[in-house]
Amino acid sequence: MPMDSTGFWPSWDWRRAPGIMLSRKKVTRPNMACLRKPLLEIAEHYPEYGYRRTTSELQDWGYPINHKVVQRLHRSWYLAFMKKLKTPKPNPIHKLLQEVRSSMNLVSRLKEIDDLEVLYTDFAEVIYQKGGAKAQLMPIVDRLSRALLGS
Repeated sequence: MPMDSTGFWPSWDWRRAPGIMLSRKKVTRPNMACLRKPLLEIAEHYPEYGYRRTTSELQDWGYPINHKVVQRLHRSWYLAFMKKLKTPKPNPIHKLLQEVRSSMNLVSRLKEIDDLEVLYTDFAEVIYQKGGAKAQLMPIVDRLSRALLGS
């Protein structure tokens, strides 16, 4: 038997050796078709079950089956997609903001707006000198006159 340079592992592929034949049997064999109904029943009643829990459930029902077969059947029959996604609990802060949304806009309450009574601002980062330097810019703009304030 030819060895590689380490002298331990064989350098030939045992799968291609004469006399050794590997079989890739399809999952949808006729003897596996009898498992479709119980697998679908388990997936409908317990959508949170994965292949491990499903295997133990099938074994409790009297089906002598391996977990690898159940895992392959789960993949081929798309039973993992029957799991229901849990919707997250509503955030109490988000719920409060939804309730007071209209009263949060302070500008909408004003009947007349004078100069410098309502100001808008924004933040920007300006990169210059080919990325070697940067500056932060925070303009303040008057709503009525659209004048830029500052120095």
